[in-house]
Amino acid sequence: MLLITLYKAINSTDEYKFSNFDLKPNFAILNSTSTMKFLCTKYKDDNLDFDISLVPTISSDNLKIYKNHLNNTAMEIFIQSSGYIGILNLICSPVNNKSIGVRSDIIVGTSPDLIKRKRNCIVHDNKYIECKIHTPEMVSAIHHKHPYDFDFIEIYQSSDENSYNQRPELVKTDHIHETLTFRWYPVKDGVFPMGLKMLIRGTLRYFDSTEYIIDMTPIGFWIKTNFTVQVLSSTTFQIHFDHKKFSLPLLCHGNLSKDDNFTSLNQV
Repeated sequence: MLLITLYKAINSTDEYKFSNFDLKPNFAILNSTSTMKFLCTKYKDDNLDFDISLVPTISSDNLKIYKNHLNNTAMEIFIQSSGYIGILNLICSPVNNKSIGVRSDIIVGTSPDLIKRKRNCIVHDNKYIECKIHTPEMVSAIHHKHPYDFDFIEIYQSSDENSYNQRPELVKTDHIHETLTFRWYPVKDGVFPMGLKMLIRGTLRYFDSTEYIIDMTPIGFWIKTNFTVQVLSSTTFQIHFDHKKFSLPLLCHGNLSKDDNFTSLNQV
């Protein structure tokens, strides 16, 4: 078996100068449907109001913030998540001067739900195969920069050799339909084995993992074929295809449409 890991990490930089303010905790892990309390204090009273903000700005439908002003030097802050997954910064500072405030780094997440295959895998141009999966929590994590991992384990049928190169590419993240599309290149050009299984494991860091075994048998081939059209008469023409680029026999069908400026073949 071949184990492949795709890894994304959180990068933290200190953008805020620590001065008269303190914020506890300065790092927190929050479940996506829970509430956590923070305490912002001043070492000495500067007669300035507290300014509380979140970076990035998040819709109140997904994350709410409540403030409880205790006195001139202390304020309680409550962060309530309603399904948000991602990373954010809570900033406590004097009004109109965030540069001398303090920051808490917060990771909000959950255990990812089951991965589902959105559609069968499709080979493109006889060069690579793409498979689409439905995984809302992982899509949200990627979109909001939550640290995540993907592991891919090729399950061999009749050979111990790898059928695909070491790691797939994440080529598309669809936030609307909550899908991810991965692209694999075969070890042997033009060879896409039938019945091959791939274990996909998605992990939200600090939380949990979900697994799915995908059947990578291609359901179809999407091919861009070079061709020329030779007009023999007003009712007859010949289509000449360039087959040199393809190592496998292929069966396809399509339609031919004529335009004043170009002639095109749309393959299905």
